[in-house]
Amino acid sequence: EISNILGKDELLIEFVKFSPYEKASINFKSSNSNYLALTLNTLGEIEIFDLGNASIIEKDIKNTLDLIQFSKEKVDYQINKLSKKVFNKSFSEYIQDYETLFISSDWALNRVPFFALKNPSNNDYLTNKKQIILITTGRELIEKKESKKQNQESYVVYNPDFDYRNRDKF
Repeated sequence: EISNILGKDELLIEFVKFSPYEKASINFKSSNSNYLALTLNTLGEIEIFDLGNASIIEKDIKNTLDLIQFSKEKVDYQINKLSKKVFNKSFSEYIQDYETLFISSDWALNRVPFFALKNPSNNDYLTNKKQIILITTGRELIEKKESKKQNQESYVVYNPDFDYRNRDKF
């Protein structure tokens, strides 16, 4: 249903932290967690991109945020480094045909300033070529469509007279 809402040049990206399940030990191995980017386009095509080890990406996120907040040195270097992790080569090549990106993040990626990230292939800010819309979940797109469907009438009140002395006119 979400794919029907997306326009031709729009892409939903859901970033998720994935931890493999080991049946033998009946638990999740968080040390082997990876971040994935799951994409959905208007044709209903789903693509999955492995962004790499979650611990390494989370360390880069923390370093980037610390540099932005406490030090202005090496911020560009760190943003470029984080951009290359979040938008790795195959992923950045895939998204280049889309103008609008609906981004839903998971875990530490919720803290990423996506508007500061760059396209690793040309070192240009993503927002220079793309419209980035941050959403909590892909279901928000369905809710927005349903709220637009509701026929709501608008009332415009212009220059009301709040003179209570003349209340009996009403």
